[in-house]
Amino acid sequence: MRRPGRGEPLLRARVRRACRPSGFCVEGVELELWPGEALVVAGRSGSGKTTLLRGLLGLPGVTLEGSVEVNAPAGYLPQEPWRAILGPTPRYDLELSGAPLNGFEEVLDKPVHWLSAGWKQRLALRSALHGASIAVLDEPGVYLDADARRELRLLVEEMLREGGAALIVDHDPHAWRGTASKAVVLEEGRPLCSGSYEECIAHYPQPPPPPRPRGRGMGSVLVSARGVWHRYPGSTWVLRGVCMEVYAGEVAAVTGPNGSGKTTLLKILAGVYRPTRGRVVAAAPATYIPENPLLYYTGATVYEEATWGGVDEAYAEEVLRRLGLWRLRDRPLAWLSTGERRRAAIASAITHGYRVVAVDEPTAGLDPWASNQVLSLLEEAASSGAAIIMATHDERAASTATTRYRLEGGVVARLP
Repeated sequence: MRRPGRGEPLLRARVRRACRPSGFCVEGVELELWPGEALVVAGRSGSGKTTLLRGLLGLPGVTLEGSVEVNAPAGYLPQEPWRAILGPTPRYDLELSGAPLNGFEEVLDKPVHWLSAGWKQRLALRSALHGASIAVLDEPGVYLDADARRELRLLVEEMLREGGAALIVDHDPHAWRGTASKAVVLEEGRPLCSGSYEECIAHYPQPPPPPRPRGRGMGSVLVSARGVWHRYPGSTWVLRGVCMEVYAGEVAAVTGPNGSGKTTLLKILAGVYRPTRGRVVAAAPATYIPENPLLYYTGATVYEEATWGGVDEAYAEEVLRRLGLWRLRDRPLAWLSTGERRRAAIASAITHGYRVVAVDEPTAGLDPWASNQVLSLLEEAASSGAAIIMATHDERAASTATTRYRLEGGVVARLP
């Protein structure tokens, strides 16, 4: 890694307070980024990482008291990459930013809303970093498969060698060992540690192991795909002859590369899409929780979302408490962090008693502790007779499944 040069840092900040409309504030953070440096911001879900980044960049929704000095062009990748895409197609978006088109040939002229979250994250990253000397990245690998995450790290390291800098929020700060030289660890909006990477990450607790899948007998088939083929208008086949059955009591994990069709498969199994060919037979009410939880909600606040339609309020309170959302019960859903929104959507699906729950990236934006809360709740729903189907790039989440599938080239294979 290049040693910091003389002169002015690329970024210098003295944050007295950075506050959201909800009243939550990050306080007392100071940092500097020099050429060749990467700084990781770590902390539990809801500790203020995204609030800090948005405050530093002067983005709407956060008021800042303090000073921020930016001495080079900065590119920002938000935790929700779809918020950073301006064009209707990848070609339009890349040409708008002046970024090169290579690597996106297979999706260049597809509507953006057809793309997987992984492709959207790669697209937003390419557009944001073109011409930038400072990379400001909020959970940049959350929707990426393993190969794309390796490419991301190489891209950041190349940027550092060329004299740029990176400010990275990540729930897995250990992933940046060897790349980052500085870190800030937040706890409830205040810096627990700020300084060298090795010193601060030593203060970051080791993540707990994921909950173990329970061995149990399966019940009846709740949803089955029979020879399902699917494609979007003008595209090649996304799914090719998929046959699978999901049982009451089962937690099924679907893995595969970005753009392999995992989201499409979940939407078809949940009845959101009709397959181009073949049949889906459902024997119980189903729901689909998308990667963007804001597209799921019916209520305005956390409590309204968990209780609409006459749900048992005592049970709803129990679920919200278990997911750490009870204190936020009266908060508008739009004011929540990405991880809080995801937990609220999953809580709603559970409290409303859906027998088939198809959830896309259930642990995205969650720290390992919050992930375990979600995975344990989904496991208990399965134990009570539901069928859980998750699409995930998170190996911790996949390891909790009773059944695992690999989707690649449009073909689903059940893993041993």
